[in-house]
Amino acid sequence: MRASLHFIVSLVAAFVAITLVSAQECHDYDADGSQAGYDCAVAGDCQDHAWNQKPFADEMCNGIDDDCDGDLDLGCDRNCESPSLFQLPNALEHETYPELSYGCAAKTDYGYLVVTSTLVGASGDADTMLLYARPYDSLGRPLAESQAIGDPSNPEPKELRCEIAYAGDRLFVVWQDGSGGSQQNQYRLKARLVDRFGAPIGDSVIDLSSTSPFLGQAPWNDIALVWTGEEYAVFWRTAGSSSTNGSALLVTRLTHDGVLKAAQSQVVTDDVDGLSSFLDQMDAIWTGDHYIVVVTVAVAGNNLHVLRIDDQGLVLGNDTIPGNATHLRMSAGQSRILVGWTDDFYTQLRQRAAFVNYDGTYQSNPGLLILGLFPNNGWSLPIEMNWSGEIFGIVSGVSDWTGSNYRYLWKFYRVKEDGTVLDPGGVDLSTNENYAWEAIWNGKNFALFGEKQLWNPGMHKVICSCDDLDGDFFDACTEFDCDDSDPLVFPTALESCRGLKDENCDGLVDCDDPQCPAGAGPGEITDLGWDASGNLAWSNPGGAERYDLARGVLSDLKRREDLMNAECAGLELDNTTWVDDGRNPPLGEVLWYVVRPEGTPCSYGTWGPGANAREITVCR
Repeated sequence: MRASLHFIVSLVAAFVAITLVSAQECHDYDADGSQAGYDCAVAGDCQDHAWNQKPFADEMCNGIDDDCDGDLDLGCDRNCESPSLFQLPNALEHETYPELSYGCAAKTDYGYLVVTSTLVGASGDADTMLLYARPYDSLGRPLAESQAIGDPSNPEPKELRCEIAYAGDRLFVVWQDGSGGSQQNQYRLKARLVDRFGAPIGDSVIDLSSTSPFLGQAPWNDIALVWTGEEYAVFWRTAGSSSTNGSALLVTRLTHDGVLKAAQSQVVTDDVDGLSSFLDQMDAIWTGDHYIVVVTVAVAGNNLHVLRIDDQGLVLGNDTIPGNATHLRMSAGQSRILVGWTDDFYTQLRQRAAFVNYDGTYQSNPGLLILGLFPNNGWSLPIEMNWSGEIFGIVSGVSDWTGSNYRYLWKFYRVKEDGTVLDPGGVDLSTNENYAWEAIWNGKNFALFGEKQLWNPGMHKVICSCDDLDGDFFDACTEFDCDDSDPLVFPTALESCRGLKDENCDGLVDCDDPQCPAGAGPGEITDLGWDASGNLAWSNPGGAERYDLARGVLSDLKRREDLMNAECAGLELDNTTWVDDGRNPPLGEVLWYVVRPEGTPCSYGTWGPGANAREITVCR
């Protein structure tokens, strides 16, 4: 069904219930004409909850496999030949509370959704933190207000250590909740669904600890979260002191809508190494056929195990990697998986990596890769990595002892799939940063989320080239050319007002830029509807020269009560008709449409009575 409606009041009036379909069946949830599912003869849709991501879609340089061919950003510059850190914009703007701490971030179709543990008590009081989510564009500019996703009614919240997974039309966030007590064994494992812009979906937080098959329900520090395209899988272990609790790897599986697939979490294995050793750290990926889960056990010496686990939680293989990991991450490449870690078991701190086949077996050739050595033997900080489609980009924090004090380093390494370490010893990105908690390839460079000290996180960019690639005498590093592929975009350029991009690199696009003053806009469009040809049509209200057309899903509108969660189906249209592009609503849903008229050059009309002119950011 489609709804051609022109103001918000009428949009909220209708609602169609979602019909659930078994994930085992062949399905097309996003109604894009491409199917997915375990039992499909041709299941090519790698993200069946995102209409623009499907086989044969145009591949964009955006860090997303748009055409679902398994070759990320094909045709883009993916080698990152001259990596250097650029810190503008640095601090993540957050209007509710000024002090943020360690969080998690995910790549989305518009930029990033960032979740941070936000200080809500006295300054420096780490016991009063609440999780807030906020969307940012690719340059780190906020797109909407931050929203609490945990439990803001709790007088003493302590929400921390989150993981996040992007599922096309929503994200799933898992975290530890310490509000029940200060000890690890009093924590709870909690989760919540949020939409693309961070607004909570559903009425309450999901308590995953209650699914523990053991008496102890508190989670241990490390959590691994995966979206398979069909379900969310949370791998974790409890913090109980008994050998059964501590050595058991659990998996909790939930549907796309956040419904538990079983009342009790499944015990995948209770003996990873044959000694019933406690599990410590873990990370997981989904290969399209099975999970690869890397875990460390609490023993001295070689403690890295690679588990191949099927979609029902059955262990199909268990291999080892020689090494002693204290921080652990992995990333899936084209033909193999890279595991990276920090090894401080010996007298010198080492950062290492190794390859794992997609069947979960360790690749002894090329064997262990030495990324960096730190003879002064400081201590290790988190390691993060991501695949660009051509190389693995690895960012790690290190606290290195100089003889009189510690210096904090961010190191960047590039590793090819053949095992070549392109930056032996690493590239020094910064000497005053502490934690890196997410590294994300965005199609042109690596976005790095981290903090230089407690309560001061920021978004940084690992610029892949500081050359002036477009010949406009500005580069992306020292002069901040925000699009070094376009010679008409540089900091002192004139904003074109209809260029649909930020020509002068001030963070403001077209009519949002003070170089483009606004005037009185045209009147409201009140006769939007479908014509006899099946296309949308409307009348010029007077003074309009162009039109923007936005659409979205009706249930999103009802839940959010705004037009943020929309897509821009038509931008600066010249005519008062729009040819239907074949977009169908998801199963059991309704699409709404609104049109905004524009004058010249920046005299905007409205999206309808009661609508905030800036609500539909996707069209500007």
